Amino acid sequence: MAKTKSILTQFRGVLKDIEKKVKEIRTMSAAFLRTEMAQLRDNIVTKFYSNPTDYTSRSMNGLGRRTGTAARGWRSKVESKKDVLTGRVFTHTPYADHREEKIIKSRGKALAIPISGGKALTPTGRKRYSGPMDSRIRNKLEPIKRKGKPTLLVHKTKGGRRKIDLYYVLVKQVKIPARMKNFDNYVNTRLNRIYMVLFGKIRSKVNG
Repeated sequence: MAKTKSILTQFRGVLKDIEKKVKEIRTMSAAFLRTEMAQLRDNIVTKFYSNPTDYTSRSMNGLGRRTGTAARGWRSKVESKKDVLTGRVFTHTPYADHREEKIIKSRGKALAIPISGGKALTPTGRKRYSGPMDSRIRNKLEPIKRKGKPTLLVHKTKGGRRKIDLYYVLVKQVKIPARMKNFDNYVNTRLNRIYMVLFGKIRSKVNG
């Protein structure tokens, strides 16, 4: 009987050691993933968007910034559910993902697209107005219809020397080209490296 109690005591001690090590591994893994996912998020912004202080520059993948909303939309998160750790990098900004070509169609009314170099955009490419119905310009814009071509919304200055300021072009749909074709390869390569390093850390913890 004494020998049985001794074995049970030893067994309970081993279980406690295992539980302690599992807890340490879980804590270490979560901290590691939080750091790595945050770094991956920052790398995506750095490699796939232009310099935040120079809106005229281009990233190595050709995505220039205007307002910077798409770049700022990327998030990282580590979740633990039923002893399963999951690291994610994601965005809820619809137009932040340029991996595939997109076609945006109008719903009834035409889409008003700011004309590059026109008055609806600032020199850095940011929008000056919310759209043609913006209270600052809606009463001064007038259409110029062109045969076989999209209608333009312009402002004609009055006076001795007439001038036409371009604002918007009205179209039924807009095609956004794919400009992040190597995004998946880059992210998958980084994730594989992250998890290989993590497995190595776990192995060292188990054997230590």
